[in-house]
Amino acid sequence: MEQKIAPEELTGVPLFSDLRPEDLVILTRQARLEGCPPRKRLFREGEKPEALYVLLSGSVQLSATTTGDSREAIIEIVGAPDTFVLAAALTDSPYLMSATVLEPARLLLLPAAVLRQDIADRPELAMTLLASLAAQSRRMVRQLKNLKLRSTVQRLGWFLLNLPEPPANDTAVVTLPYDKQLIASQLGMTRESLSRALASLRAYGVETQGNRVLLKDPTALAAYCNASKSMGGA
Repeated sequence: MEQKIAPEELTGVPLFSDLRPEDLVILTRQARLEGCPPRKRLFREGEKPEALYVLLSGSVQLSATTTGDSREAIIEIVGAPDTFVLAAALTDSPYLMSATVLEPARLLLLPAAVLRQDIADRPELAMTLLASLAAQSRRMVRQLKNLKLRSTVQRLGWFLLNLPEPPANDTAVVTLPYDKQLIASQLGMTRESLSRALASLRAYGVETQGNRVLLKDPTALAAYCNASKSMGGA
């Protein structure tokens, strides 16, 4: 049975939010909708792009490997709704990362060649895509600053502060979105380093209960992590 997509699902995607309905119809006229199970590999680093991926639900891991010993590092974990590999699709350049589904995902695939032709035919679409590229670029710069300018303990604190769950009274209760090995790789540390960092954060009101984390003094934690707008933490 063919899967259907509701229009409101598309307008909730940042890439599509400012598009006129007629432009959205044109942009997605040859798109296909896929449901993907966990651990499915969507594409590999170095392959040529066949589509722009629009994540409607679930999460996807973007990773890269070294050429010598094939060690894998997580570059980013994309959560819905969002797009990824936009730059590769627009420039017809090889993927710089591999993509693997983490949680059951629904993906809309826009054929890359058709997307490029649509932009050539309708230059007004280029401004929308440029804004999306700029947002992705700023997100990557924030991640780079986080790696370069914060210690391992501060990086973990910043990560916890940015988990999207509201505080209850003076204590924020957040849930780790995936296992600690993935979190450690995303933050550029080992699993052991992450455990030590969690222990160090107790001094700033951080307590762990399995995959739940209590942030008893978010203000003090933010101050320790230098979570200012210039650092990208706010």
